Amino acid sequence: MTNYTQIMKEINKIISFCMVKGVQPHELVTSIFEREYQHIETYKKGELVHFILTYSDIHDDGVNLIKMKYVYNDRQQLLSIAQKIDSSSYKIQWDRSEKLDALLSNLASQLPQNSSIISQLRDAIPDDFKTIFYPVLKVA
Repeated sequence: MTNYTQIMKEINKIISFCMVKGVQPHELVTSIFEREYQHIETYKKGELVHFILTYSDIHDDGVNLIKMKYVYNDRQQLLSIAQKIDSSSYKIQWDRSEKLDALLSNLASQLPQNSSIISQLRDAIPDDFKTIFYPVLKVA
């Protein structure tokens, strides 16, 4: 039998993840006062805000120009972080939707095929988060 308490712990972990907005632009902007940081750029593309920090990474082999791109939605949630080194393309370092998908997959793997337990779990989830969980909380 699957542990209802453990499943609720996973659900609460996902809810907490959804509520955290991530590092905010006003927290990042103070980096400009550090010696390595050279440039900060912010622009809007549709509903998304792009915040780019540029800094120099000095090491034994020379200097690399690093750009970190932080993308936010209109609710000020950090959606992704990408890094660009010198003239390379941006590479995703962290992605909210990938992280959420992994958390939901982990939850789905723990769910029993008992419809009464699934119903209890569905009832325990706050309304604001039902759309995130309901596709996972179904009986096969």
